[in-house]
Amino acid sequence: MARGKIQIKRIENQTNRQVTQRLGECLDELDIQELRSLEEEMENTFKLVRERKNKSQQDIQKNLIHELELRAEDPHYGLVDNGGDYDSVLGYQLRFHQNHHHHYPNHALHEASASDIITFHLLE
Repeated sequence: MARGKIQIKRIENQTNRQVTQRLGECLDELDIQELRSLEEEMENTFKLVRERKNKSQQDIQKNLIHELELRAEDPHYGLVDNGGDYDSVLGYQLRFHQNHHHHYPNHALHEASASDIITFHLLE
């Protein structure tokens, strides 16, 4: 039983030492080979973290693109051509828009507003 506790304590001390060394502390007691080994371990760890981060970002991007594609297929989120006669509807809209001048007492003096210009531009 005591031997198991000693073994656990040794592993705990070794782990604590590795953590402090990875934090940049207690490096004075390491020789060149141990420092190189520590550096290589840290580089491999950083590489693994970068790979996981890139994979995660790619998954997020893939999911967002998929979600946008689904929204594009849903008529609640976009325009759907259902074969309707839109030209006649636009004609009525333009006609209504042009005939609103009766609200102005001097409608002959009324100049084209920005909305008139935009409406004509969209119909061309």
